[in-house]
Amino acid sequence: MIILPHMNQFLARYISLAVGGFSFVVDQMQHFTYGWQMMFQGTFKLHDPWMEDPWVL
Repeated sequence: MIILPHMNQFLARYISLAVGGFSFVVDQMQHFTYGWQMMFQGTFKLHDPWMEDPWVL
C-alpha cells in the first residue's frame, strides 16, 4: 500500500521513456535511410540555402 503511489509515477516514466525511445529510432531510420538511399542512387544534393535542408540535422 505504501509503494502504490510511487508505482504510478514509475510506470508513467517507463512508458514515456519507451515511447520516446521508439519514436527516436523510427525518426532516425527514416531520416538516414532516405538520405543514404539518395546518396547511393546519385540523386542527393543539398539545397541552395543548406540551412533549410531537412536532411541536415
